[in-house]
Amino acid sequence: ALDPESETIVNRNLAAIAVGRTVIIVSHRLSTLVRADSIIVLDADRRITVFNTAAERVFGRSARTVIKQPVTELISGGDLDEILTALEGSSSGNGARPQLHAVQGARADGDRFPLEASVSCLDVGGHRSFTIIARDVTDRIRSEEALRTQALSLEKNAAELRELNDTLQ
Repeated sequence: ALDPESETIVNRNLAAIAVGRTVIIVSHRLSTLVRADSIIVLDADRRITVFNTAAERVFGRSARTVIKQPVTELISGGDLDEILTALEGSSSGNGARPQLHAVQGARADGDRFPLEASVSCLDVGGHRSFTIIARDVTDRIRSEEALRTQALSLEKNAAELRELNDTLQ
């Protein structure tokens, strides 16, 4: 456990520390936990009830403007509606291990970007909610593409060198 002063320093710098990394936070304070990834909580009607500061940064929208709006204003693709419906109808929805889904996010300016989302459903006291923990994977996808391009280039160069070597022998 951190002393209050250290916790304040970590929280203040969490966004910078987490860039390009998967961050796992174990916390007994919800205020600390909601700073990790974009966290969006939906009610049974699939309207946004919680939108953390990380989600505000990623989507370029304030919580004030998205609360009570349908989640489809922010996230589409990847059959999100079917995922939510399946979770809703699943008897194991409560506590079922969430899976990662590829979906599309929409920023305030209309820019679309790739998201990786973990979706879960929870029924508490007769009230159903869905939690979406999402991460913008734009940089990761670009890096993977750059690595694929580099690997193809290296493979081509190696083949040319082998051919040249065979010619010289």
